[in-house]
Amino acid sequence: MQEHNLTVIDQNPAEIVIGGRDAAKELTKIVSSREKKLIMGGKQYLFFEDWQTIAKFYGVTAKIVHTEELREESKLIGFLAKAVAIVQGVEISGADAECTFDEPNWGNKPRFQLRSMSQTRACAKVLRNCLGWVAVLGGYEPTPAEEMTGDETQQDKTHYWCELHQTNFFKKGKMKAYAHPIEGTDPVEWCHEHKDTKPTSTKKAEPVTDDTSPEPTDLESQREDLYQYIAGKKGWTSTKPVRSWLVNACKIQEEKIDTDPQWVLKEVMALQGWSD
Repeated sequence: MQEHNLTVIDQNPAEIVIGGRDAAKELTKIVSSREKKLIMGGKQYLFFEDWQTIAKFYGVTAKIVHTEELREESKLIGFLAKAVAIVQGVEISGADAECTFDEPNWGNKPRFQLRSMSQTRACAKVLRNCLGWVAVLGGYEPTPAEEMTGDETQQDKTHYWCELHQTNFFKKGKMKAYAHPIEGTDPVEWCHEHKDTKPTSTKKAEPVTDDTSPEPTDLESQREDLYQYIAGKKGWTSTKPVRSWLVNACKIQEEKIDTDPQWVLKEVMALQGWSD
């Protein structure tokens, strides 16, 4: 793939977006082939090596220029690193990042690991500052994975959350509505998603099985196939990011997604250069 020079100023917006999509497409091929992935709440975050890949496409490198100890009343609490992004010897951006002992999973780590992580975060952050838009075109989150400290690994409670059983609802296959199996029931019983934030009754939910669930409509089946296909191509373990990616990265209207999934599939395959 040819490098896209960040210093070129005579490109029009359309050319820039086309180049960004080309870069995002190549990135996706690499990210999808890796077992190491960070997906939280249906959103995928890129690791430093992924940001380095994007940077390579544009001839950008990240360099650490300063690292210092962070102290409170003479007690070492972590490290701060500063990095700059360089193109053809010229600094085009800067960023700093910390790694401290009070973060989850870092309290018992040796000092050199915290120092190294502060540098990794700073480099990833400065590349994100320059090239985050390319990651977004690929359907990824612009925040580097290394900045996700561990608190974010808690279950996503923003959508389809069951307050009664403290778990997520889900929908797959022939299930018409969101539901989840009730832990500890034998035979398995199911809880359906409630319209209210908290269930108004603790009455046993009726089981949800493939035999009793109504058949999905053709449009629902086509849309589900579309989501599954794109999630597989992107290397996502969830279909949740697909709709947002179609709207934001591919500029496809939501009405088209709802009314003509087959057209959307053909359009996306053409845009992404997918042949199967």
